[in-house]
Amino acid sequence: MNTQEKTISVIINGKTFTVPQGISILDACKQYAGITIPSLCYLKGICDEGSCGICVVEVAKARTLQRACITEVFDGMDITTDNEKIQEARKMNLELTLAHHPLDCMTCDCDGDCTLQDLAYQFNIKKSRFLKEEDILGDKKETAWDSNSFIQFDPNKCILCRRLVSACAN
Repeated sequence: MNTQEKTISVIINGKTFTVPQGISILDACKQYAGITIPSLCYLKGICDEGSCGICVVEVAKARTLQRACITEVFDGMDITTDNEKIQEARKMNLELTLAHHPLDCMTCDCDGDCTLQDLAYQFNIKKSRFLKEEDILGDKKETAWDSNSFIQFDPNKCILCRRLVSACAN
């Protein structure tokens, strides 16, 4: 940390930490409290849209749960990273993310190397209650990505997290 950076105090799960002003809740929790908050859409330095909602946390006096990847800490902020309300919201957001995803998440090619699959296991989701099988895309359509040897894109498995779009744009 640069000694000229302004620091502030935040409370994370009941413990006080000194963190740089302007850092996200997600980074403050990971770097200073050793707490990893799950996320899908966040890609440090590339994508900070908060589209998936998996990283929600509770901030004292806030009316709603906050997305940790896009919410900056402020002095005196009191953050709770895990409780029943947060777990229910994360599971609901994950099920919404899986609403148009093929049902093979637990047996797909990326077995063991997929954050989405890891989260599905963690939250014990075998099938999204919002999934309508007729909404799942049919056979893979030819896309502009097919000619790119660095990126494999299957629109059937896209969860609309915007990471790919942001990575390509940046």
